[in-house]
Amino acid sequence: MSRREVVRTPLRPPSATRRGRTLDERLYVRFPTLLPRLVSAVMHLRPRSRVRRAFLSRLVCGGWAASDRGDLNLSLCGYDPDVEIRWPESGSRAIPDLQGVYRGHEGYRQVWLAMHDPWDADVRLEEMIDAGDRLLVGGQVTARGRGSGIDVSGPLFALFTFRAGRIIGEQYFNDREEGLEAAGLSE
Repeated sequence: MSRREVVRTPLRPPSATRRGRTLDERLYVRFPTLLPRLVSAVMHLRPRSRVRRAFLSRLVCGGWAASDRGDLNLSLCGYDPDVEIRWPESGSRAIPDLQGVYRGHEGYRQVWLAMHDPWDADVRLEEMIDAGDRLLVGGQVTARGRGSGIDVSGPLFALFTFRAGRIIGEQYFNDREEGLEAAGLSE
């Protein structure tokens, strides 16, 4: 069995938060098949390819920024209609109102509301680990409860699985090791 190529890329989100869409993002929303076609083409490049690394870094940071500003139409451009989103049911990242499996675009919206309705959250992405058809994204999250004012913070690890240029799976983990193991990359 051949060993797959795995590439770690530091993520550097833009220093200023954008309030609107870039030209390419407007095109993705206007022409729904454009983004999956581009992603599919880029995913055929070697993980060490500069073009692949730059495109995926921009896509991850831009997608997270779109979600943070509530632009769900743009966020969902990269998701398969049957996407499966998994949140930990136990451990440090388990959230009572957000556990288990959520399916489809409606499931994405449910997860988004559960995270953004009660919390003012700030996610700082730090690293993307490209393992072919999977990306493990790591960062730090800080949040403040809108009603309680309680501050929470900690690491964030999410594994994205792609097929035909769309995200078919999104899974969150309690720690980096769980994410690496799920991606088949145990250190």
